[in-house]
Amino acid sequence: MTHGGIEGYDELSSVPVVTPPPLLAEQLADVVYVATFEPKVLFEYVSANVVDMIGWTAEDHYRDPDLVRRSVDPRDADQLALFMTARIGQPFSVTLRWQHRDGRTVWLQHHVVTSLRSDGSLVAHGIAHDVTSVKIVEKHLTDTERLYRLVSEHTSDVVFQSDEHGVLRWISPSVSQTPGWRPVDLVGP
Repeated sequence: MTHGGIEGYDELSSVPVVTPPPLLAEQLADVVYVATFEPKVLFEYVSANVVDMIGWTAEDHYRDPDLVRRSVDPRDADQLALFMTARIGQPFSVTLRWQHRDGRTVWLQHHVVTSLRSDGSLVAHGIAHDVTSVKIVEKHLTDTERLYRLVSEHTSDVVFQSDEHGVLRWISPSVSQTPGWRPVDLVGP
């Protein structure tokens, strides 16, 4: 088995293990990896740019396969089981929070397909994409919407939202202070 080579051989079954050409894999912003999950966790290939994404080197992963379990946020640890229970040959995606070596949280979206070797070992071929900035924007948007709703539901002014045709989609409860009007009476279909 060669780490970072184009092809090596699984010592147990003499099945060729194909990894992406290092020049290509190292040019990607995403991390490419091949890992055996059964009978034991073992990284066969991790692109060197993993250090830019989570602070740990490819060599760290080769030396310490348990690094993944320790680096995944405990709130997402149960999702690691997807790597073991996914249907063989069926691509799947999972987004996990990782603890960067420097302590910050990094969100990684994994696109994975598993295969089963003739010796029974389960192998995951994956790409990890950093979606931290997307998660930060999503949280900011959620927080902003929550604040907007809080303010608009507790103001005495009438606040509304309409669609492109002028149909009211939402109106603040303060409209009920206007005699005879309830929000449900004004909001369109």
